[in-house]
Amino acid sequence: MRFPREQKVFLQAAKLLEQIKMDPDDLVCLFKLQKLLIRQIVKVETKTRRLKKVRHRLKSAKSSVGKRLNFTRELKRKKALEIKSLLESCTKRLNDYKQLLFLWRTFGDAIAGIYQSKYSLKHLFYDGEYNPKQDAGFLSGKEGFLLEYKSLVLGIKNGIPVLLCDLTNVVRHGDICLMGAEEPFLIELKSSKNQNARTQRQGEQLKKLGSFLATDEAKNFRGGLNTKRVPYRNKEVNYFDEINYCLTTAMKKGVCLIKPETGLSYISFTYQTFEEQKNKITKVLEEVVSQTSMMMTLTPTETSLPLQSYVLSFSAENGCHFIQEDLHVFAIIDIAEIKKQYKQLGVHAVALMDGIHAFQLCLDEGDLMKGVIRVNEQLFLRIACEFQSLSWFTEETAYQLNAIGDMQTDVDETTHGIFSKLSDDWLNPIDCLDI
Repeated sequence: MRFPREQKVFLQAAKLLEQIKMDPDDLVCLFKLQKLLIRQIVKVETKTRRLKKVRHRLKSAKSSVGKRLNFTRELKRKKALEIKSLLESCTKRLNDYKQLLFLWRTFGDAIAGIYQSKYSLKHLFYDGEYNPKQDAGFLSGKEGFLLEYKSLVLGIKNGIPVLLCDLTNVVRHGDICLMGAEEPFLIELKSSKNQNARTQRQGEQLKKLGSFLATDEAKNFRGGLNTKRVPYRNKEVNYFDEINYCLTTAMKKGVCLIKPETGLSYISFTYQTFEEQKNKITKVLEEVVSQTSMMMTLTPTETSLPLQSYVLSFSAENGCHFIQEDLHVFAIIDIAEIKKQYKQLGVHAVALMDGIHAFQLCLDEGDLMKGVIRVNEQLFLRIACEFQSLSWFTEETAYQLNAIGDMQTDVDETTHGIFSKLSDDWLNPIDCLDI
């Protein structure tokens, strides 16, 4: 078990989150969870500061060892090795603290996910160039934190669900997020009226974000011309009950395999099983893995950002076991099955899996002007990380493609932001299954 000392508090946070999920109007519970997160984050930050000071002193001591004239060569070597070992230990512990801060903030991400659409929250993770925005700094000692906390208290007292942005990994714009409306409303709090280039830039970014979330469109959004958000046709289908059954069963039996639909499988196993009975895991893997399978290891790390927080998908107990790495999860997706489903829907699909895009979809592979789109890998990863239905995903993306094909828009070379020449990699895409 990772972070065993945090087990009790992790479970406390997870149970508070479950209460909010069942009753989002319980603002007292919402406030309690945020206070708990503040305490835990500040505690880890304090330990981090202390350890960084120790590391600094060790580095100074290491550089001075070679200058000690009363040390023999052998003694210098011995002392240097001792300090090196201590420095490595410090680095490992600092990495653990960084991971622990991330884990506490996953509960903040889950709070945001209860009140707001995950597709809106995604946009709060990136800067104006569509790069991940710098993450939150330390809460302890932060200038302006008292004002943010007072705003949180004021909002809760007035019946408004408010979230401190620094308690999340995903919401990287603004200081507080008001979550009472359909879309998140971000506020940048300033104790001073002084303006500089940084504050002006922050204000401009918030204005652009707010306008895009309110209108669902922008002429130029993060480099994308004539960007427009469109809703899914049907309600999203997820296998939350199934994956929780899988995790609960794995805790009892060591390993569990479930197949919620054709082409999609989940395998969960305990750390103890992995250490002592790997053959049990291998046996269930052989049942579902083929040459056309893609297997993804789900991990409670920063690599999952900005997708939905795992602790929002799992029950309190399962979520705690997962983030403490007592439980592990594989998601296996059959790429050939996806292509088969697209074909049945009248769509030609090429599996790219090039690190940026997962699929290229078109209505007519001989004439891409009839309609062609690319599905990015982040969207595709939602199938595994958010336990989406495979058939729902293919139907919805095929529908989006057909909607584009049905558009009656006259375009030519002068149509700004709509018409562009297709590059060779679009005209001749390489299917990863053919390599």
